[in-house]
Amino acid sequence: MIKWSFSGSGNNYDCYWINDILSVETIDLQGKTIDLNSLKIKSGIDFSLQRLLSEHLPDNIKQGMLFISRGDELVACAGLQWIDFNFHSYLNPETDSGSSAIRNLCKRVLHKMGSVFNGKILVLGQLVVPGMKTSWISDEIPGQMKEHWWERALDHLVSDTIDFSNIELSAVAVVHSGNSPNSSKTRPFASWHSYRIEPVMEIGNLTKWKKFDHYRSSLRSKYRKKINAVLKKSPSLEIREMTTEDIHRHRERIMYLFNRLLSSSTYNLVSPQFEFFRELIDVPDLDYHISGIFEGDRLLAFYSWFQYGTTTEGHYLGYDPADLQRYDLYKLILIQLLKQALNSGSECLYLGRTATVVKADLGARSIPSFVSIKPIGWKRSKLLPVYYQMFYRPGNLRNRNVFK
Repeated sequence: MIKWSFSGSGNNYDCYWINDILSVETIDLQGKTIDLNSLKIKSGIDFSLQRLLSEHLPDNIKQGMLFISRGDELVACAGLQWIDFNFHSYLNPETDSGSSAIRNLCKRVLHKMGSVFNGKILVLGQLVVPGMKTSWISDEIPGQMKEHWWERALDHLVSDTIDFSNIELSAVAVVHSGNSPNSSKTRPFASWHSYRIEPVMEIGNLTKWKKFDHYRSSLRSKYRKKINAVLKKSPSLEIREMTTEDIHRHRERIMYLFNRLLSSSTYNLVSPQFEFFRELIDVPDLDYHISGIFEGDRLLAFYSWFQYGTTTEGHYLGYDPADLQRYDLYKLILIQLLKQALNSGSECLYLGRTATVVKADLGARSIPSFVSIKPIGWKRSKLLPVYYQMFYRPGNLRNRNVFK
């Protein structure tokens, strides 16, 4: 555990960073022990679920927690991920050609220099499972303190007084959902950069519909026809949940489909191995599922999801781009996830951060997302704005009036 402090509004706050949540059941604050199960009721954070997922994260990510107290009273907590970042593994420049030869040349030169960003990155908030609640701030904290609260806390983490045991820390980052961190008139942390990232796509208020047919009939004609066109292509396909035995039987095909999808993606934060999928299904108390779309005995695609509370969250998927248009596989997967969420009685379905247009056509709304980043070192600080403008192009917000 690493501990540090910061001040504000006449109070001193102590920060406790536990870098591996698997080891946490209680937190001790100046002699007062707080059980995380009791804290769950107040914060809404499911610590047991985070532990279950943390045990099976890809090798380059470790899930920790940040606890902040005022004296012996806990006032805030958040998930804090420790990411082993490699620029060249993260970015696939072949999938995003520039608009001009000069731009492409600049990108090739910058791509070679991108290793300057390699190192450990601490990310507060949730990138991999965007629907899950991962942070809480007590209402006892005054509003002016809540503004840029997490940046205020993490700013001290990268001071010279914090010991990282010679591990190179390349940046700290905070993921925000909702309003831009630059929306306030004051920006007290000039060393932080804020950028828009892909929005979280959510379909909420699902309890209004009893089943998928009711949902489909509530759509305007234009969007109902789009769903029907997808479903008309797939009557010969078999869609079923895969057992552990199915996953073993199709392990090579599953990884082939997953890697085909990764290779067509511009950004690859994670790259799980096959055991990742098998282990998640076998975890007790984790409601995790993988379904396959079959054409005869041939696995065309797979998709995964898990449920917690009243939420269904779409997770990893894979398909061969060669089959994508023939069956509208991606749209078919989204429809199946919606059916699953409705059948399970979920209130919300989270569909990740990509393909905003397709998801908006299905009724998903965009929740704006931003990331505040503090690069460590003058080279990273100078180069980050250039790299963001050159390589990262988040999708536009897509909110449509799809219902009658």
